Amino acid sequence: MLSLPSCGSPHDSDAEFIAWFLQSEGDFIRLQEMALEETAVEQIASDFCRDPTGNTHTYPSIPQGFSLERWDVYRRLFKKLGLDAGISIHGPDSQWIANSVMMTASTAGILISGSEKGYLWSRTAPEPLVERLDHPLPPEGGKPWKYLGFMPFKPNWYLYYWST
Repeated sequence: MLSLPSCGSPHDSDAEFIAWFLQSEGDFIRLQEMALEETAVEQIASDFCRDPTGNTHTYPSIPQGFSLERWDVYRRLFKKLGLDAGISIHGPDSQWIANSVMMTASTAGILISGSEKGYLWSRTAPEPLVERLDHPLPPEGGKPWKYLGFMPFKPNWYLYYWST
């Protein structure tokens, strides 16, 4: 990713995110396809993964049904794509956005008060859909300090912005 912040935002602009996606689209699709095959993990980052029971495994410790070789493929893709925070996989029974993969590309702040921006692949349209995620944020997603919005840019692909 580029490191030029857009006005008032700690994250790159929507245009920069989309340009990076289009430049690396094959790798994003590979990551999305791999993630949808997973049954042993729901979250994968370079240094940890979380299984469906909520147990966290620190690299190189792996849950049953997941391999270190596969984790290493994810780690290489994360590095290549600039996804330092990894991915979250939401299966068909997810309470959040069923059948989706969140790819976190940018984080700012701390866990209890921060924001993130990234990519979402989803079989169904998430809500709320917004026209942009650059600052100032559109009102459909909530208040700037507690915000969630999705901007479609290709079929089944969205940018997302989430703040707490």
